[in-house]
Amino acid sequence: MMSNGRSKTNASKMSPDEPTLFTPERRQQIVRLLEEEQRVTVPALSQHFAVSEVTIRKDLAWLEEQGLALRTHGGAIATTAGAGPSEMSFDVRERQQHTEKERIGEAAASYVQDGETIALDASTTALAMAPFLGSKRDLTVVTNGVRTGMELLQVPTLSVLMLGGML
Repeated sequence: MMSNGRSKTNASKMSPDEPTLFTPERRQQIVRLLEEEQRVTVPALSQHFAVSEVTIRKDLAWLEEQGLALRTHGGAIATTAGAGPSEMSFDVRERQQHTEKERIGEAAASYVQDGETIALDASTTALAMAPFLGSKRDLTVVTNGVRTGMELLQVPTLSVLMLGGML
């Protein structure tokens, strides 16, 4: 599978002048392996790159944040090959930059006044804004986002209008 001549036993015996990869280079190679094989395991990557399993787990977490991998127990699987952000699954996109989206959502919600009507799209950032609208009164939210609409239905002081139409 991933044979580069290194093993756990000879990884510690690498000569000082043998090149090691910088973190971005290693992550790029992990992405290539995912594209080729569709799945990777932490132990195999650790052995392949002669780094600790903790390092590989951090790499996989970072790759998942970027939408380049989907972490699983013991490894990762490829996201849709060559998929742009709109083609990635909603769940994968929702986990990307989650903290930043929450901060954006909170900031955006602070501009919304009681009694207003606002429109939210079906994006993951709009979904992250939804929990911060719970303190608003007599607010009407128009959205085409099913998950956003379902989140807002939990707030009795809001009116939620879901956009529909012909297909």
